[in-house]
Amino acid sequence: MSAAEKDKRGALKYITEETVGAALKNITHGKVYNLGVVVDEKSPAWGPRKNAVHIEQMQIGEGDHVQLIHDDSLQLHVGIGTHIDTLSHVGHNGEFYGGHTSAEVFDKGGVKIMGTETVSNIVAQCVILDMAKYLKVDIIPAGTVLTKSDIENATKEAGVTIAQGSVVLLHTGWIEHGWGANVNNGLFNSGEPGIGMEAGKYLADSGVVLVGADTWGVEVMPAEPGTTLPYPIHNFLIKESGVLLGEIFDTRELVKDGVTQGTISIQVVAIAGAVQSRVNPQVFT
Repeated sequence: MSAAEKDKRGALKYITEETVGAALKNITHGKVYNLGVVVDEKSPAWGPRKNAVHIEQMQIGEGDHVQLIHDDSLQLHVGIGTHIDTLSHVGHNGEFYGGHTSAEVFDKGGVKIMGTETVSNIVAQCVILDMAKYLKVDIIPAGTVLTKSDIENATKEAGVTIAQGSVVLLHTGWIEHGWGANVNNGLFNSGEPGIGMEAGKYLADSGVVLVGADTWGVEVMPAEPGTTLPYPIHNFLIKESGVLLGEIFDTRELVKDGVTQGTISIQVVAIAGAVQSRVNPQVFT
């Protein structure tokens, strides 16, 4: 099969005019929740990632007619703060989603296919699962595996259904360590609660477009015993299943208000060749 014939859309194919229309009809109260966090040079970041803003001040005009203009430039890694991972973000053994080879995908100047510019802005039905409440804790400890049974039971308790073409958000409380009253970047980065392989397969089989969480990687860290890859759920959901990931989605206000479902809009910054996009997701109820 040629590169042109291989699938590049993944689960995004489940978003249609019909699903968008149905999602928009669910907005009845007019309440808007912003899920993006504020980032600066002190924000927790994985590995070598950094975030820096540089402001230049320019003067234009003469005498009493001088205008001051501020212009900004960003020196940053996209994967800091609230962002999504596209299908070009993770591969395994020289292969990415759809069977695309590394040679077909990678270029140092920007990926050749499946970059952020190919991701349609996402509007979908959204299910919010308060996994911390389900497990009767404020913050789920790192290394806690969220299983298929946990997802199913939390869904039933919330009285919601995970439908094809929907987005699922998981609240664990872990975000408090990075964007809370007592920030501890070392603790935030040291691990996290998250879904295991069984739950990942369940969500992919349900036809979800994106799985998001208030953690930095969605999946449990350290990884489940017996896994051989550093990030096995990233590999399974992105590379094998074509499901996008949403990381550091601030779900605190949603669960505080007891919101279990809504309509989510994720506007992607379409930078050609980028593999991740910073986003400020909004949930409407």
